Parts: sequence; C-alpha cells; structure tokens
Amino acid sequence: IIRHPDDVIMSYKNRSPQITLWNGYYSYYLFYNRLKPYLGKIMLATFQEVTMDFKIPIKRLNKKYNLNYDYFNNSSSNNQKVFTKIESEMLQKLETTIINENMIARPSVKRKKYIYKNMESMDNSYIRSKAINVYKYYIKYLKTYLKLNNE
Repeated sequence: IIRHPDDVIMSYKNRSPQITLWNGYYSYYLFYNRLKPYLGKIMLATFQEVTMDFKIPIKRLNKKYNLNYDYFNNSSSNNQKVFTKIESEMLQKLETTIINENMIARPSVKRKKYIYKNMESMDNSYIRSKAINVYKYYIKYLKTYLKLNNE
C-alpha cells in the first residue's frame, strides 16, 4: 500500500506521539526506498484504493497472480459494518467503553486537523522532501504499470 507520507506520519504520530516527525519521515523513506528493487514482484495499491474501493486492488491482484478472490461490495451499509467492527475490537482490546478518536483506525476529521496543524513546521524539511519524492516514484511506477496492463 502506498500512501502519501504526510498522511502516514499523521497516523503514526497519532498512535505514537513520542516519535518525532523527522523519525517518522525517515522511517517512511527507508522503508519504501528499500522496496524499490522488488517493485516488479509485488502488487501496489494506493491507500485510497484500499480504503475507498477495495474492488480495484482485488481485481489487480486477481489479474497479476491469476487468482479469483471475491470483491468487497463498497456500500454505506458495508462500510458502516466495517467501522463498527473496528470500534468494537478497539474497545475490547483497550478494555474500555469510550472511543478514543486519537486511537481509532478509521477516518476522523477532528484527528486529521489536529495532527496536520502540528506538522506545519515540517513544510520545507529535507527528509520530508525525500519521503515525498519516494512516494512520487511509486505513484509514477503504479501509473505506468496500470497503463501497460490496460487497467
């Protein structure tokens, strides 16, 4: 899954506030940079594809590896079931009855605004730009792959 580094770091900082932004971007850069030699052997999907229309990456996976997985029906009802399950599992794991918007693994506008506000100081960071460049490399690779495979 390829996701914009700012969004990854936002999520990362949410779960581990003690981690610095610099370390988050550096970890992102190292992870994705080390995967570059294996791009032809893995299947890429954007975070948006995986979270908004899971049918797209499943179709790509089926085609690339000659598989026949069923598709997720992306409807409001099914999405709500997924979010309810996520919340339920989180509450059980944390042994609580109150949902912590800063910890839940589902979209949260409130959390996004808070984290992005604290990321503004990283706008011209060298390591952030390296992370963004590796992200752009993957997006370009994915677009080329999709074009060559008529997807």
